[in-house]
Amino acid sequence: MLGLCFGVFMYRFAFFSCFYFLIVCNLSGCATLSKDQCKVGDWRAIGKADGQLGYLLTYFEKHKSACLDHKIKANKAHYIEGRAEGLQSYCKIQHQIDIGIRGKRYSPVCSGSVVPLLKEGNQLGYKVYTVKNDHDDTLHQISEVRSQLRSKNIKKSEVTRLEAEEIRLQDQEQRLRNEIERLKTDEAKALTAKARAFYKRS
Repeated sequence: MLGLCFGVFMYRFAFFSCFYFLIVCNLSGCATLSKDQCKVGDWRAIGKADGQLGYLLTYFEKHKSACLDHKIKANKAHYIEGRAEGLQSYCKIQHQIDIGIRGKRYSPVCSGSVVPLLKEGNQLGYKVYTVKNDHDDTLHQISEVRSQLRSKNIKKSEVTRLEAEEIRLQDQEQRLRNEIERLKTDEAKALTAKARAFYKRS
C-alpha cells in the first residue's frame, strides 16, 4: 500500500513538474526538457501537460531534440497517449472561456463538431480580457488626471481641460464596465444555452 501511494505521489510530482516547467520554457525560449526530465522519461505525463496547454503535436519534436542533446531517446507513442488525455481537458467550452479571459487564444488541436463552440467560447473570454484591459487603462488615466488636478501649481485653464477629460474618462469607464457585464451575462448565457444543447445531442 505504501509503495502504491509513493508511486502515485511520484507520478503526480513528475506531471506537475513537467507542466510548470513547460509553461516557463514556452515563455523564455529555453530547452523544453532538462536532462533529468529526459532521464525520467515520463512521456505520458509530458504529453498530458502539453495537451492541457493546447500544444500542437509538432511540439514533441522540440522535446525530442532537447533529449537528443543528452543522447536520450524520446517515446513518441507514450507522448501521444498522454497528449490525447490532456486534450480532453483543453477541448472543453468552459476551459476555452477561462483561457480567453487570461488572454490566451484557441489552439487548433481539437476535432469534431464541438470546435465552433470552443472557438466561440475562447472569443468570448478574449473579449472580456480585451475590454477589461481597456477598463483598467481608463481607471489608470482617471487616477492620473485627478493627481494632476490636485497639483498646487496648476493653471486655471488647465483645470478646465482636465475636468472635462475626467468627465469623458468617467463616461468611458462606465461604458466599458457595462460591456464587461453584458459579455458575462448576455453573451455568456447565449453560449451556455448552445453548449447545453450540444452536449444534450452528443
